Amino acid sequence: MTESVTADLHAGFRRPERGDADTLGGFLHAVDQLPGIRRIHEAMRSAMAPRAGERLVDAGCGLGIETRRLAEQHPGIDVVGLDRNDALVRQAGQQRPDSEVSNLSWHTGDLLAPELDAGSVDVVRTERVLIYQHDLGEAADSLLSLLRPGGRLVSFELDYGATLLAPGEGSPETVRSISAAMESSLPQPWAGRRLPALLAERGVSVRAEPHAFAVNHEVWDRIVGETVRQALREGKLDSTGVEEWLAQQVTANRQAEMTAFTGVLTTAVV
Repeated sequence: MTESVTADLHAGFRRPERGDADTLGGFLHAVDQLPGIRRIHEAMRSAMAPRAGERLVDAGCGLGIETRRLAEQHPGIDVVGLDRNDALVRQAGQQRPDSEVSNLSWHTGDLLAPELDAGSVDVVRTERVLIYQHDLGEAADSLLSLLRPGGRLVSFELDYGATLLAPGEGSPETVRSISAAMESSLPQPWAGRRLPALLAERGVSVRAEPHAFAVNHEVWDRIVGETVRQALREGKLDSTGVEEWLAQQVTANRQAEMTAFTGVLTTAVV
């Protein structure tokens, strides 16, 4: 029996067969436009510091927006976009003719089994990907195995335990219950804070720094709004106070309230 496509954004990223590629792609474009994300991308580029002749793999590249930028900005390196969602990978290749960017290629595959030779990569990049992995240690091992000696793993991963939700007129208990529902929507809600220690345990040199970014209402509705509505439908949240909180968020931006997400930029050198 074929499973239906879901509106749940997280489910779509976890299980490609359940996500609509156009919906996921539209969300990725919207996130890419956020000023805070642009600053994080700059910090990641600085941490990766790719050099001519190196090979860079963007693991979980999605639509490959930043992947393509890296290839264009660094024509002397080989850039590989890897994602298990074949529809997104195909869209990535169709954004512009790849003939214009000869150092860029796309591959469909899981980061746990990337079908790339061990020790064949100089830089591995992940961004908002490891939150969907059931075993964070296994994912770290797989990514590290790709790196040559001196190679760098540069990851920006979210930490849902440090999310700032606009309170509206909701009680602290209501907002805390919503925060808990947000955390329970992901296999690895604390990926950002857990990854540095997991990497250090594996004997690599690690540097970590937190970064936060605010979201607009379009992005908020897909990340927060839909997660909360799904939790209400499934009976995981008591509707008392939550539905009123949801309604208030429509005007939150006009009231100078904000929602912000925190993640950790981790750089590991093998």
